[in-house]
Amino acid sequence: MEMKPILEEVYWDHGIMSGKECASVEEKLKEETEYFKGLIPEGERARFRALDDLYTQMQGYAEVDAFAYGLRLGAAFMAEVLSE
Repeated sequence: MEMKPILEEVYWDHGIMSGKECASVEEKLKEETEYFKGLIPEGERARFRALDDLYTQMQGYAEVDAFAYGLRLGAAFMAEVLSE
């Protein structure tokens, strides 16, 4: 069984939420997505869903990268402070 890098494991097991503001934006995004799905002819909706899935996948990659960078930066700060 392949192990995830520790940074990814911590991120996915302890996801970061931004509270009510994040939930509000997420709800609005869902509403707008449904609106535009309604405008697209039924035969093209599968393609729109596939595009939406690609955006979601890319966002996940970006979130993991940002989390890993922040954690590494924090560790580097700690290492520098402790080495003085």
